[in-house]
Amino acid sequence: MGADRSDVGSGWRSAVGDTSQDQTQKAALLRLLDLQTAAELTSLSVSSLRRAIRLRRLACHHVGRCVRVSEADLSEFLTRCRRKARP
Repeated sequence: MGADRSDVGSGWRSAVGDTSQDQTQKAALLRLLDLQTAAELTSLSVSSLRRAIRLRRLACHHVGRCVRVSEADLSEFLTRCRRKARP
């Protein structure tokens, strides 16, 4: 009856595969920015970001009436907008 429970928690974590490093990476990917902050970081206007969202070029999250953009989605959007220089 007095079973050792020290291995129960570790077995569950390994089955789920959710380590602290995974949590840190998820937190970094899920950091949401309001449009004003995203505009300041990218030197774009808020209306430009809203247009990109409306045209579905930039993914967003609607939280209630607020519109938020994840840093990962913003980075991906900027990468897609990049043009290569001529040789």
